[in-house]
Amino acid sequence: MATATEPRPLADLEQDALARVEAEFARRARGPKPWTPAEYLDRIERVHAHYEQRRQWLRQHPGAARREPADWIAERAERRPDERPLWRMLGRLVAEEDDL
Repeated sequence: MATATEPRPLADLEQDALARVEAEFARRARGPKPWTPAEYLDRIERVHAHYEQRRQWLRQHPGAARREPADWIAERAERRPDERPLWRMLGRLVAEEDDL
């Protein structure tokens, strides 16, 4: 059983996404503009394609799923010390705009 610190398996996330598509299809069926069967199948295909793309990426990067974002941010900072994190850059730009 997954805890709050463990990521949920992709299969569970995919099933949740498919359930959301089903719920949206049912909601729209009661409304003025229901989805056509082709639109419904297109949404289902998009969900499957999204998760298949994620699975393929994880196969190519085997250690990525087990690393915390802070870990890879620190690794990248060590490799490229001249590169500033985006949030610091954005904070500086906002501060500069406020000074105007």
